[in-house]
Amino acid sequence: MILGHGYFSSLKNRELLMQASFILLRGIAPYFEHSRSTWDVQ
Repeated sequence: MILGHGYFSSLKNRELLMQASFILLRGIAPYFEHSRSTWDVQ
């Protein structure tokens, strides 16, 4: 029972980590696009 609970909690943590990374990527992506476009201009 404790083993199952630990597995589910780790699964939940992984899910939260994925969501957080997705949000971070979405927030950072525009900066990468902007810097890449400026590099292309130069």
